[in-house]
Amino acid sequence: MALPDPELDLLFEARVRVDPAVRVGGGSEREVLWFAPITGGTVSGPRLNGEVIPGGGDWYTDRDGV
Repeated sequence: MALPDPELDLLFEARVRVDPAVRVGGGSEREVLWFAPITGGTVSGPRLNGEVIPGGGDWYTDRDGV
């Protein structure tokens, strides 16, 4: 039995300003922890509108350059 194709609707688009990532530390010789701060932005669309306030960010780990 085939599943029906999903139906998707655009709710909003987020345009977020992000500063360059800062090296925070590492867990091993091959692993580096980074933080990229969010400095602001906008959210707009048919179902949601608003402003992205600064203060959050994205944490990520680089392992062997990946």
